[in-house]
Amino acid sequence: MSLPLTFQVRLKWMQLRFPVVHLLLSLGAAGLIGSLGQAYQPQSFPVAWWLVAVWLGICWVTALATHLVGHVVAARSIGEVPYRCVLWVFGDTPDGYRLPRAPGPESVIALGGPVANIVLGATVAALWWSDYGAWKAMGTAWLSLSVASFTLGLVNLLPGQPLDGGRILTALLLYLHGASSKVPRLILALGRLMALFLLGLAIMLLQVEVRAAILGLWLGWLGWSLGRALRWEGLRLMTATIGRAKPASSLIGMQTRVQADQPISAIAETLLASDRSPLALVLDGDAVIGVLVTDQLIPLLRRRICGSVRRVMVPIERLPQVSGQEPAVSAFELLLDSGAPAVLVTEGQRVIGALALGSLSKLLRLQSAHLTAVADNSG
Repeated sequence: MSLPLTFQVRLKWMQLRFPVVHLLLSLGAAGLIGSLGQAYQPQSFPVAWWLVAVWLGICWVTALATHLVGHVVAARSIGEVPYRCVLWVFGDTPDGYRLPRAPGPESVIALGGPVANIVLGATVAALWWSDYGAWKAMGTAWLSLSVASFTLGLVNLLPGQPLDGGRILTALLLYLHGASSKVPRLILALGRLMALFLLGLAIMLLQVEVRAAILGLWLGWLGWSLGRALRWEGLRLMTATIGRAKPASSLIGMQTRVQADQPISAIAETLLASDRSPLALVLDGDAVIGVLVTDQLIPLLRRRICGSVRRVMVPIERLPQVSGQEPAVSAFELLLDSGAPAVLVTEGQRVIGALALGSLSKLLRLQSAHLTAVADNSG
């Protein structure tokens, strides 16, 4: 289980990942909202629907950029550099498997984005309301920028993960109760409640009037996006808690092993049918010389690429390594920092296995079994 196709940007003060498919769908949603707005309220949209969609996209991109700048400035003010995040259409979520900071620093960083949005929205609204003719003439265009920024800022103040209000609440609960697995479960439940709240509010606005319905469509899309992002957020928080108590070696289990000179076609069916591991160790005799990531087999088979496993494996020289005695969360942090498809788990000088992001599902199964055992013992 991992994020969908992503595009990563590394800057001096920020490391940013884009879920590509999600953001493309968001641009499509802007086009749909623009076309519906012009169809049902043409007096407010005197230009072609695609121009409306482009302007809606520009407004939201501007609001998102302002939101990120607010977080980066706040993070720099407390010495948190670089600021790492994953960008979604409703804002951003922390990138990595670290637990939140203390409530004070976490609140400063979390509030930076919403405050920046509210300042931008108020500034644009004030300029439009003033006597500046150029601003007045643009009318709905400038108001849409103000509404987009206000909406993004206010939505992120809701107290549910992965919104900024939820980040503050998570830091406070972890500070009061420690890194208990019950805290992430409670926070994720609040996040689902916030997503349902946005969807319910969207349904109400859709029934009022067309102008309110346009905002309702945006809120509905934000609510749906929030629910989708909760999968990644749940994985991140659960790994940050339970992964600190489990050594990396505990997640290896029985990994598939293949010889480097075996044909791809001979081992593909076995690997794709196996649910034991998202990867296989590649051997030359008894020595581990590389890793074959199962997800890479499907495109290879579609392109009818033949040859041996050696041809498509990832050599161990290109993979980071972690000791099997280190916490499992360290392995997944190393995966994110390196961008490698897997991380090798070692015991002394010997490679005993490898972990990929898909190995997180085993971590969650271990946690589920632990919670079940605790419930049985308490009963």
